[in-house]
This record gives sequence, structure tokens and C-alpha cells, in this order.
Amino acid sequence: MTDPEKMVYSPSRIKLFASCPAAFKRHYIDGEVGVTCAPFFYGSLVHAIAHTYNRQCVLKRVPADPGAMPEIVNAHFWSTDQTGIPADEYQSVLDLCVRLAARQVIDYETFAGAEDRMHMRVNGYGFQGIVDIHWIDGPFAVVRDYKTQRNMLTPAELVNDFKMRCYAALEFASFPHLEGVWVEHDYLRWGAVRRSERMLTKEDADRTKEEIWQRIERIIGELEYPYTPGDWCAVCEYKRDCPRLAEAEKCGPFPDPITTADQARAVLDELVALGLATTDRKTALKAWVNGYGAVRGNGYEFGPRESRGVEYDVARVMAAFPEAAEALAALRVDKRGLAALAKADDELAKRLEEIAVETVTTRTDLHKIKGENDE
Repeated sequence: MTDPEKMVYSPSRIKLFASCPAAFKRHYIDGEVGVTCAPFFYGSLVHAIAHTYNRQCVLKRVPADPGAMPEIVNAHFWSTDQTGIPADEYQSVLDLCVRLAARQVIDYETFAGAEDRMHMRVNGYGFQGIVDIHWIDGPFAVVRDYKTQRNMLTPAELVNDFKMRCYAALEFASFPHLEGVWVEHDYLRWGAVRRSERMLTKEDADRTKEEIWQRIERIIGELEYPYTPGDWCAVCEYKRDCPRLAEAEKCGPFPDPITTADQARAVLDELVALGLATTDRKTALKAWVNGYGAVRGNGYEFGPRESRGVEYDVARVMAAFPEAAEALAALRVDKRGLAALAKADDELAKRLEEIAVETVTTRTDLHKIKGENDE
């Protein structure tokens, strides 16, 4: 058993405790080996491939080497350690990794490392994180995390993502001269890199370290380690013998017609409970879909849908078209307003082509499958 007071913590360990204290205890304190789920096998495999690829690029001192990727994928995918991934996933993994190699370029003027294990002390506790790849340009750093999940965070959500805030804090601890850290997710399934809407500062890092310390204190103070059903259940390695999941009950049937005020209030209570239960089930379904992919049935699909568009930086537009700057400022046109104007005016859209930035978003919801059950 591992003593929580002597444990070296990480973002993943802290997040697991927040999701389910019992799963945290079984994995990190008791050292119990569970059944690793397919999404984790997939993510671990892709991260290992990316790490090998980056290491080879660095050894060869080349910015990119797409031609080497297929051989690297073959070596990792068909190894005996990857028995949790079906053979029919090979093409998916190969395509994803080839796309990564085709678009990622290492700038050795700013490259700081890949798969770097970084450490710091937080009020006496050990804390570490493994950064997939990062760059440092003078007083600023960029930390990028490879993601194989299907849903994408918004730039605003990235600023508040606990794991990325921890990585930024580790950057500040390792490189004291830094003034700011950009954090990024590279969504490998979608071929899109999303950056936080602002740089994280030393003040953000200080607040994150305070939060880390408070979370570690809660872990050390925990006595019961209860099972806590939630989003994590979809990918939990202990779900096959979780007592709380075994006890889970479905919502009951609707009541008889209402004839009294008491019955009306009872129905109201049931509707409130049903609404909350529906919200919880959708959240749980999103967690499953994020790891395993869309679910189909009865002509419908619940899963992520990709949406691509363009947006325009207002400041750049004003600089490029000074004659329109005053009018744009007076009308308080933001990037959404500019996109709407460009969509309605083909000539304007053409003039703004060089300034346009392609955007990629995903939305996980229920939608009808085209061509199925259509009358």
C-alpha cells in the first residue's frame, strides 16, 4: 500500500480522486490492477507512437519526418503490449498518426522538449506531470497536450482546465524567467489544435498551486473513499465489480391521472427528479461516447459532430482596412459580427480571406441519421 502523505501527486491522480475516491484508493493506494478500457489503450498507444516519432525527429534534427510514421505505428501497434486494441483499429491509428506527422513541425529555435516529466513541490508535497511537447520563446512558453478524445474544449474552457493549469504551473516552476504560458490541446482525431483564449500568468500558477494543495489535503483527510458514480464510470477499470453500479436503479413509471393537489405536487416532484435524472444520463452518455464513439439506434445517433467555419480577428481587420476601422469600432463589431458580415457578402469574404482563421468545433448531441427511417 502507498501512504497518501508520501505519494507523488499528478493531475491525473487528483482528478481521479475527484471523480471517484474508491477508484483512486484501489488504483493508487492499494495498487490493484483493474481492467483497462479500450479508450485508455487507444490513448496510451497513440501517445507512445507520438513520443517515439518526436524522439526520432529530434535525434535526426529534422523539423518533421512523415515518412517514418508508418513504420513507427507498425512497431507499436503489433507489439504484445497492445492486446487491448482490436486489429481493425489499425487503419484508424495509422491515419491519425500520419496526419499528426504531416502537420506538426518542430522549431528547434524554441523547442523545449517532448514527453518531459516535470516536478515541483507544493507545500511540501511532491507533484509531477508529463508534458507531451512544449516550446519556449523568450519569456513565453507553449504547452501542448495530445488528445484522442472526441469532444473538444473551447478556448475559454482550456484556460480553466485543471490538467492544463497544472502543466502551466510546472512550466513556471521549471523556468522561473517565464512571464506567460499558452496551453493547447491537439485533438488528433480531428486534426485540430486549440489554444487557450489567453496566456496563463504567474498569478494563475500560484492559484493553481493553492488548489493543488487543498485537493491533496482532502485526499489525505479522506477516511471512507466512497464509490461515486458519474462520468468516470464509462472508462473505470473497476466498473465490473463496483457495488454502486450494481445497485443502480432505473426511473420508475409515470403516476396515474392527477385528481388531488397532493398528487399534483407528487407529479411535480417526479418531473423535477426525472429532469435531473435525464440530465445526468445525458452527461453519462457523453462520457461514454467521448471514449468509445457514437451510439446508434432506431434511426438516431448520439455522438459528436464536427463543424468547420472561419473567424476574423477584429484588430487585424482594422489594421488591414484602416478606412473601415472607425466604423467597425463605432458599431462595436466583434469576431462573430465580422463572420456574419462576410457570410452575407461574398466580396467582403474574398477580401478577408488572408485574415480568416479556420475554426473547428464539435458538439455531442442526438441527431437523426440521414437516410434511415425516412418516409
